[in-house]
Amino acid sequence: MEEFNYNGNAAMTRTPSIKTMKLSQGHTAWTILDDLTDRVAAKLDQRLKSLRDAVSRRDVEIAELKAEINALKTKADDNEQFSRQTSVRFVGIAEPSTNDKPEAEVVKIVHQVGLQPVIQRCHRVGPVSTSSSRSPQVPPRPKGPRAIICQFTGQKDKLDVMRIRKDIQRAFPDLAVFEDLTRARASFAYEERKLKDN
Repeated sequence: MEEFNYNGNAAMTRTPSIKTMKLSQGHTAWTILDDLTDRVAAKLDQRLKSLRDAVSRRDVEIAELKAEINALKTKADDNEQFSRQTSVRFVGIAEPSTNDKPEAEVVKIVHQVGLQPVIQRCHRVGPVSTSSSRSPQVPPRPKGPRAIICQFTGQKDKLDVMRIRKDIQRAFPDLAVFEDLTRARASFAYEERKLKDN
């Protein structure tokens, strides 16, 4: 029901009913809520875009760092291999428990196949093999002689040894002669040999 008010000039004004006011207020509330929702959604979209851009930039930085690390690893491996360019690894030479003289053993072997290389230094590498372990959590290392790294004074001596290594291995069946490679290159060479064997 509508009400009429007298405004003093003999004019009648129509006053909205309570029901109409409630409908109007409700419509206004929904409009405000929709506006707030749109604003929040816009802010969230903007924030999400900013986060995605940051993640993309971070991914690019990570990729660049990985490439730089790989380049440094390759360079370090090249440098290490360069330092081994005159070295040969002998595997299978018996290792006495005392008074081990690896250089004398290598000299005896290469002299027997007719070579007279000049050795700069010669030593065994790796932990001493044992049949038991001090800790139950650590398995015992297999028995067997440690490898010998022999560095010659010149690359020619090293190449001469590598050239006739099959003759050396025929004269000493328990002996294997390898180029002294870095861990990464030795692993690659091992996988390559397995493929050839298969």
